[in-house]
Amino acid sequence: MLAALFPMAAQVAFCPPGAAWTALYGQGMFYPNATENASIKYTHDSIIGNDTVKVLKMHRFYIACSASSTVPVTLIRQRGDTVFMKNSRTLNDWQILFNYSAQKGEAWTTSYYAQNKVYTYSITVDSVSTASENNFQLRRLFVTINVHSGSQTLFNHTTSITERYGWGYLFHYYGNHSGCDGDFFIQTLCYSDAAFGTKYFGGLPCDHTNPLGAQEIDRGNEPQIISPAGKDQLIIMNASPGSYLSVFDITGRKVCSAFLRAPDGNNIHQVSIAGLGHGVYSVVLGERSGRWMCKKIVRTGD
Repeated sequence: MLAALFPMAAQVAFCPPGAAWTALYGQGMFYPNATENASIKYTHDSIIGNDTVKVLKMHRFYIACSASSTVPVTLIRQRGDTVFMKNSRTLNDWQILFNYSAQKGEAWTTSYYAQNKVYTYSITVDSVSTASENNFQLRRLFVTINVHSGSQTLFNHTTSITERYGWGYLFHYYGNHSGCDGDFFIQTLCYSDAAFGTKYFGGLPCDHTNPLGAQEIDRGNEPQIISPAGKDQLIIMNASPGSYLSVFDITGRKVCSAFLRAPDGNNIHQVSIAGLGHGVYSVVLGERSGRWMCKKIVRTGD
């Protein structure tokens, strides 16, 4: 029945004219209010050997530290419903980005190089469905991702991959989320192309940004977001009542949110995150004054 619904010869046209992905990045611990718009855009085709490939211009490859985050060009090649990518992070080898024809129980792996390590992703299809968006019927894969570096398991989690836009910000890669104060991923903003139009992921416009230094803050009274090891709650200090907290998974999907009402006598709020599995999350705190704060947390279950 699945074969009838999703024929192998469908050959989804990936990265059509006008394809662009945008996301929001923070600019480090010294400027917690400053955010920057990052984009990945299909610019033109190129011929390499006997292949016609698509050229993507981009700002980042989903990695935390700005000093090593720039990947100026990525090449995309398609074989049937399998999409391959190639750039400096893959050491200029072709790696599978998406396999849209994969059925339940099937899997693929892809690897890339960053922070002097090779990260290997094992992606297994748990189920297959369809989604109707912008008058398009899109195939959607629900998958489990296991990430390894050598013998070390970094994290695993479940998410979805959808025709047309994939994860939402196209690349879905773990970076070094500690040990530097560089820029870091906050959330997916939108995807668009000429035929499909625009899909918004978080309620913010595609061009949302907050320039560096636009919101000066009193460092001594800055809110703090604390994630105690082994605990199922976030502790937020010095946030004003009415602030809004959002938690995003590594794909940019919002997985938890809460309004911060009246704090206790020590100006402390607690927000439960008991439903979140192991993995890397972005916590974004927005106050009514327009002040933002962003922090990465890692749920290990330890």
